[in-house]
Amino acid sequence: MYRPLPRLSRRWLPLLGLWIGLAAAQTPGQASFLQGIEAYRSGDYGAALDAFRTAVAAGHQDPNLQFNLGLTHFQLGQWQAAQACFETLAARPAYAAVARYHLALLAARAGHTAAAVDHLQATERLANHPAIRARARAALQRLRSDGDAPAARQYYLYLGSGHDGNPSLISDSVDPDGVTEGRHYAEAFGVVQWPLGKERDLRSSLFARNYPGSDRNDQLGAQVTLRWHDGNGRWQGHQALGLETTQLDHRFMQYLLHVEGVRGRQLGAQRLDLRAQVSGISATGAFQLLSGWRLRTGLQLSRPLGSARGELDLSVAFNERRDLWLGPQFFSQSPVRGEVRFGLAHGTPRALFLQWTLRYRHSHYRHQNRQFDTDGLLQTERRQDDLLSTGLRLRRQLKPSVSLLADYRYDDNASTVPLFDYARSTVSVGIEWQP
Repeated sequence: MYRPLPRLSRRWLPLLGLWIGLAAAQTPGQASFLQGIEAYRSGDYGAALDAFRTAVAAGHQDPNLQFNLGLTHFQLGQWQAAQACFETLAARPAYAAVARYHLALLAARAGHTAAAVDHLQATERLANHPAIRARARAALQRLRSDGDAPAARQYYLYLGSGHDGNPSLISDSVDPDGVTEGRHYAEAFGVVQWPLGKERDLRSSLFARNYPGSDRNDQLGAQVTLRWHDGNGRWQGHQALGLETTQLDHRFMQYLLHVEGVRGRQLGAQRLDLRAQVSGISATGAFQLLSGWRLRTGLQLSRPLGSARGELDLSVAFNERRDLWLGPQFFSQSPVRGEVRFGLAHGTPRALFLQWTLRYRHSHYRHQNRQFDTDGLLQTERRQDDLLSTGLRLRRQLKPSVSLLADYRYDDNASTVPLFDYARSTVSVGIEWQP
């Protein structure tokens, strides 16, 4: 659908970037930078990438290096790394137009038509040179004329294994049966996305995790989502209707019906996304207390931070579930949760891509619990949880469609209910496949 667009990049932008690079003054790493340009000219993009990385390591600070590095990643098909380079350059007024043009090519390739149109319109608006504006207009016309062509089906598969330090999510101090002991697991996650015309797609996913040795904590989940995309105006996004089902310990847990809306727009070098989701939940058996509804809403702001990219995510969730009565004792099951998350991503998939996250979530249960203490007295207290999490994800590209993924996460939950006062560490390693 979008294959003609990348050819526009090769006509003039690489030449412009290389010409600017040759005009740069001698600085640390300049020799490696010039070697990279020669390698790029000869079509040896692997050697060009190595030379440009050497220039970066030597302290070469000229933005032309970042531009040529982005072009090289583009030619090698390293889309995520190329996007990171051009997003960084988009914050520089002198490079904003050409950077946004290449971001449009990347968005079009990924099937994000609305984002591609937004970048191309920004290119027209920001470009000082008539040739750049002409290229942007031609790309917009080509993109719109290709809009009736069928989009490609998309696939994703992850296979991995790991160790879970506390799969039960309860305190070690109140665990007489050892259910909080760490256990190894194997897991798989797959996604298939079918286009249904220009503005709709169907997305299905399946997740499975198995802890060998027993059925305890084994998980199985599936979800099907129908999405309607809206690319008109400055805000783009989608509406969706989804059905989700989950199992735990090989027993049915719950069905969830989701209705959601997502809207986002580019604000210069920054990206702002807003989201809201309403879910109806039906659970049975031992999990029937989960039945009810849930409202989630939040926003995410992302922008380049030097050579890295930062994300700030704020969200709040309201839950209305069935409460638990045990005679005179009462336990609230309906939390209101507020969460803030900060993420920082840096690197390139072919070398090493790092993503660090820090998350804090506060849960405030709607009603006060009433329960007997060790002396038989009925005590009243509201449950509140404070969860602090940090994680590190490493990704390295092994082949154009295959990557190695390693993930570590540590959770520390402080609760007014001793049972839920726990710590947990999880580490996993696996292979990703995305053609």
